[in-house]
Amino acid sequence: MTSNRYLMVNAIEPNMTREADYNKWHNNHVTMIFGYEGMKRINRFKFIKPLGSTDAAGTPYMTIYECEGKEKFDGLFKGPQMKKAKDDYDTNWPGLGEVAWAGNFEPIKTLERPGKKLTKVYAEIVSSGPKPGKEKAYLDYYTKHFTKMFEYKGIQRISYSKALPPMFKPEPKCPVYLTIYEFVSKEAMEAFYADPIFTSGGDEWEKVGKPATDLKWCAEYETIKTLER
Repeated sequence: MTSNRYLMVNAIEPNMTREADYNKWHNNHVTMIFGYEGMKRINRFKFIKPLGSTDAAGTPYMTIYECEGKEKFDGLFKGPQMKKAKDDYDTNWPGLGEVAWAGNFEPIKTLERPGKKLTKVYAEIVSSGPKPGKEKAYLDYYTKHFTKMFEYKGIQRISYSKALPPMFKPEPKCPVYLTIYEFVSKEAMEAFYADPIFTSGGDEWEKVGKPATDLKWCAEYETIKTLER
């Protein structure tokens, strides 16, 4: 069971006139970083569609890097693989797009069904946080909510993480909390929103969740490249 994954997340707005070049470059870029032995998994996600009535949707591409434990995560930024990837970024990235936001996250809670690795991940990714003065109410509601959602057998894994302080510059668009629901298939993801496990949470959302939660956006994504040990 995955329980202690620290995340590095990059949300990308590619230059749409050079999207093929962007994808070729980024596939090579993440392979460089995956050379770090402490890296457990990298998922390159592509946006499918927004969910709900939030004002903003997710970015066209999102890359999520996972290290098991804080020590391995800290080591990522000191190793030769990251230096090589940074040099590659500085040299070859200009003109391929813009980084909409980037952030590092520490785990709060992970739920995962054992014994299965997904070769292609379909995910709902949620950017959220508490309304002012409502952090405890938000955390209490949200942890209970996604634990209930995990009863849906089509979900393989749910990870809930909180942003670490930025390493370099402020990242105003970076989520305070990031939730990733990973489904066993696209069909399982689409069926989830009509399932009683999901629909039964409507009243509690209106009465408890909505008053405490600042929901920025939620969207469906699919992987276009996965590297995993």
